[in-house]
Formats: sequence, structure tokens, C-alpha cells
Amino acid sequence: MSTTKSDDKDKVPSRLTIPKIEMSQTLLVRRYIPMAIVFVTAVLTITDYYVSYPPINTGAADLQQWVTMIMGFLMVLGTIGVYLRHIRNVRRRGVRWPISAYGIGLLTFVIVLGTGLGLNSSTYNYFYNYFYSWPDLSIAGLHAFGTMTCILFAVRCRNLEEILFAFGALFGYLTLSTVGAAASLSILQIGQWINDQPFMAATRVITIVMGIGMIGSGLRSILARRGSGTEWR
Repeated sequence: MSTTKSDDKDKVPSRLTIPKIEMSQTLLVRRYIPMAIVFVTAVLTITDYYVSYPPINTGAADLQQWVTMIMGFLMVLGTIGVYLRHIRNVRRRGVRWPISAYGIGLLTFVIVLGTGLGLNSSTYNYFYNYFYSWPDLSIAGLHAFGTMTCILFAVRCRNLEEILFAFGALFGYLTLSTVGAAASLSILQIGQWINDQPFMAATRVITIVMGIGMIGSGLRSILARRGSGTEWR
């Protein structure tokens, strides 16, 4: 007995369309709404930076205050997450659990010290200056020397762009370090000029291009347009 195509369509159960509806709702909640919020926030922040218009400036200032409050709550949640993770590692005697125990004790001590005595107390400042600042500066110094080493290995100065890049990076590091000031004041003057003129100009161009690209990417994501960087499908 032959059946027509319309009869076959009528025999398809209606429950097959339910996952599509659920999937669309999931994409709306998990993808498109967060993208729309990020897009509107980014556009408002960028517009506030370049446009002097009281409603936009006031809205951007209020938004920054809300973001500061939200970041405070997120820091509390992050601290709780760090506690729970390291506590589980200590209870299970996991990998490097003594370091987890040391981290729990140090974090608890700093929180109690800061909330009990205050951030302006001499005891808190002592521990901050001698137990935090110096290790932090040491890590930053290691990162600086590691970055400079990577630049020297990566840049072979085979063309004009690489020569200019190496020249600017070298004077930048010498300007920010004590070696440059001890060697010659001319190094500081040249490094300051590089920072004020070409570096600042390049930073502004990169910032503007990033803003335009972020707006374009947000529109493409919200409108479900995918493809290459300049192609809309």
C-alpha cells in the first residue's frame, strides 16, 4: 500500500520537535543573552571614553560602580572556591597536599588579620610589605627577564620591523629598570620619548581597532552570523 509524502509527515511524532525548542531556549539563555549584555556594556563603555554626553557618561559611571560591587561578590565566591578545593585536596591527601594546607593557613591568617585589625594597621602592613611585596617583586622580575630572553631568542633582526621592535623593547626595559638610570640619563630620555610618542600612538590605534572588532564580533554573534573576519553568511 503506497503512502504519500504528506502522510509520512503526519506520522512523525510531535515529540521530535521538543528538543529543538529546548535547544533554542538553551542557546537563548546560555549564549545570546550573555553576549547581548557584554555587547551593550562594551559599547556603552567605549562610547563613554570617546563621547562627552551626560546621559551616556552618567550611565557608564553607574555601570562601573555596579561592576565593582559584582566583582567584590565574585572575589568572595572565588575565595570560598579556593578554600573548598584545597580542603578537599588535604582531606584526600592529594597531590602536594602540604602546600594546600599551607595555602589554607596563610589565606585564613591574612583574612583574619585584615578584617580584625584593619588594612591600615601596622601589623597588617608589616606582613604585607615583607611577606607579600618582596616575593611579588621577585616574580615580576623573573617575568621581565624571561620576557626579555624570549624577545632575544625570537627576534633575529632580519628586517626593519624586527630591528625597531628590538630597539623599542630594549629601551623600554632599560627605562623601567635601575640599570638604565645608572648607565646614562640619555637612556631614560630616549625611553621616555618612545613611551610618550610612538608607543602611545600605537596603543591608541590598537585600542580603537580592538573596540571596532569587538563591536563587529558582538553583532555577528548576536545575529548568529558566522564566517571569516570580513565575510557575513
